[in-house]
Amino acid sequence: MTVINTTTKTISATIEIGFNLIDIAISPDGKKLYVTNSGNNTVTAINTSNNTIAATIQVGNLPLGLCFSVDGSKVYVINDLSGTISVINTSNNTVSTLTGFPLSDSHTFGKFISTTSNCPPVPIKYTITVNPSPPPAVTTAGNLSPLTTVYGTESATASFTVSGTNLVSGILITPPAGFELSADGINFGGSITIGSTGTITNATVFVRLAKTTQTGNYAGNITLNAGITPASIILPTSTVTPAPLVITANNKSKPFGLNNPPLTVVYSGFVNNDQASDLTTQPVITTIALTTSPIGVYPIIASGASSSNYTFTYVPGELTITPADIIIPNTFTPNGDGANDTWAIKYIEYYPQCKVNVFNRLGTRIFSSIGYSVPWNGRLKGNDLPSGAYYYIISVKNNSPVKSGWVTIIR
Repeated sequence: MTVINTTTKTISATIEIGFNLIDIAISPDGKKLYVTNSGNNTVTAINTSNNTIAATIQVGNLPLGLCFSVDGSKVYVINDLSGTISVINTSNNTVSTLTGFPLSDSHTFGKFISTTSNCPPVPIKYTITVNPSPPPAVTTAGNLSPLTTVYGTESATASFTVSGTNLVSGILITPPAGFELSADGINFGGSITIGSTGTITNATVFVRLAKTTQTGNYAGNITLNAGITPASIILPTSTVTPAPLVITANNKSKPFGLNNPPLTVVYSGFVNNDQASDLTTQPVITTIALTTSPIGVYPIIASGASSSNYTFTYVPGELTITPADIIIPNTFTPNGDGANDTWAIKYIEYYPQCKVNVFNRLGTRIFSSIGYSVPWNGRLKGNDLPSGAYYYIISVKNNSPVKSGWVTIIR
């Protein structure tokens, strides 16, 4: 083939192509030139920018005429003796073949020029059937095993591979409820998309039970959709078991004779930002101690909580009943009538190491006792003291402040 510069009328290139060249066609953008070589059943593709051969393409028997599609993406070649039309994809110069044409008498495609003298007297009608591209196909490989985890913790990871051909979009992969997916084994979430268009080969998909999945059994199909009838892979029944939750009763204390304080608990083991209000049933907190229970230590028991997501362990607490603060009367009447004859200090018996001292107005100590097992009767060395006010100092020795004041003897 000779290339002539139309401005200078000189030969700018000579290209060795084949033999028995029949037809020539240039692409709509002028960048590619295709020539049929009927002598060796090929088509030569030439880059017009530098007059080099881009490809030599094998077609049918005795290729004659050829022409471009309107958009320049395909070249159609008529193969006279084969009775076929070769379709060349100009992006990669691959060939597909259209069959079923009553071709004869050296027809050239699209130009209707015969190289023989017996041109048909009437037009010949052809039916051209364009088959669709192969539909997208998605396949999976690998079998998934059952998964198990504890509520609040993601399970171990299982995986399978995905392949696809003739894809017009990425493959949308969606797990059943309770599961999450990842394309890299690190970043997990709900649905993911693998690839884009064309072909995907053995892409790995990771699956696990999510840490937020509630306690129970979960199963179903992972669906894969790429614009076709969805494919799927079976997820066998997988299990989320309850998380352990420890409920500990708080220790409490109260003075003797008072009502019990509010009983409370603390929780250890909540997950997924759960809190006590998320339990189906709140725990019941009890103690056997009553208002009138003696000084001592009593158990505080928690029980009865319920939730499908937790198993419960209860740790008891203690209610300590302490002696009440002493009550000091400011008068007594030691007249022998059997009523109020001694200085009876209420609750002082709970302080066996207490010190009680009583003084007269002159500061003379007239009564002293460690402990108060025998109440003062208003006497000194067996003699009645006169009516009047006496000063006292009492130390109960439980880190309480010293108590002092006046007590009056009335006779």
